[in-house]
Amino acid sequence: MTIKRSRALLGRAIETIWLLAIVLVPLAFGPPGWFAQFDIPKVALVRLFASALTVLWMVDAALGVAVGGVPSTANSVSRAKAWVGAHPPRVTVFSASLLLLVVGLSALISPFNNIALRGFEVGQDSYSLLSTASAMVFFFVVAFRLESKAQMWRAAWAVAAGCVTAAGYAILQAAGLDPLNILDYSSDRRTVGSFGNPTYLGAALLLGLPMVFALGLRYVGSWNSKVVILATGT
Repeated sequence: MTIKRSRALLGRAIETIWLLAIVLVPLAFGPPGWFAQFDIPKVALVRLFASALTVLWMVDAALGVAVGGVPSTANSVSRAKAWVGAHPPRVTVFSASLLLLVVGLSALISPFNNIALRGFEVGQDSYSLLSTASAMVFFFVVAFRLESKAQMWRAAWAVAAGCVTAAGYAILQAAGLDPLNILDYSSDRRTVGSFGNPTYLGAALLLGLPMVFALGLRYVGSWNSKVVILATGT
């Protein structure tokens, strides 16, 4: 198998992982009665997918070096300015890099290194370096590797699929149906979907709504528009 072919397969694997993360992370929850029934499964999936993305991206980078050699560091500042100038929104990459650097430095100099590195509870989400780095892996991978409209629309469909599934189950809960008994182990009887908290459910659906509307605008008049209308209505 040629290096070019290998890198193409790695690219597909990387995209598949972030699409799976878009769909599965919002839907993940643990068995009824678990401590942090909703938080721990989602965090575990994020870190698992982030680890897989990191490994695959490193392998792809190594193959790239094998083909083209180690990139020169000469005039790196000038090249970085030119890269951002060609597409100004790329400045967000530098902002994210700065945030990760600040979190990393604060973890290193913190008097409570273990908490700063992994959080108060290692399995739960927090502002620790581990949680921040996991989120940043997704950001950087998508920022650098989402290169075509086809990839963007696949991501939009993944968002729509996750939103429809989460909202659909929430509708069942609102109707008094809860086949997985999620509400029995929540703090109250409000509709929580697969998030354990109605605020988190609403926030997730609100974040996905622009992508669903984008799909609707693209497929107006086709059979796909009916699916998008269902997603928006849900």
